[in-house]
Amino acid sequence: MICKNEEGNIENCLKSVREFVDEIVLVDTGSTDKTPELARPLCDKFEIYTECNGPDGKIQDFSAARNRSFSLASHDWVMWIDADDVVRNSHYLPEILE
Repeated sequence: MICKNEEGNIENCLKSVREFVDEIVLVDTGSTDKTPELARPLCDKFEIYTECNGPDGKIQDFSAARNRSFSLASHDWVMWIDADDVVRNSHYLPEILE
C-alpha cells in the first residue's frame, strides 16, 4: 500500500486485513499528519519514500511508489488496497486464495 496523510482512515484499513494476511507493507509518500505513527505498529514493513514526489512535495509518480512497495514485499502474492478502503468479510481471504 502507498499512502499520504491518511490518519483518519489508515487504522481501520489496516485492521480490516491484519489477521488475514501474512505481511503488510506500507510506503508513506511524505505524510505531514499522524499517519506514520498510527500505521507503523500495524505494518510488517513501513517506509517513508519521497523520491516519487515533485519539488512541491506532491506525488508525481504513483507507479514509482507502488513499485517501491512491491519491492519490499517478501511473499509470492500481493494484494493491493487503498488507504481509505476497509475490507469487509476479510475472513474469506484465505478461502479465496486457496
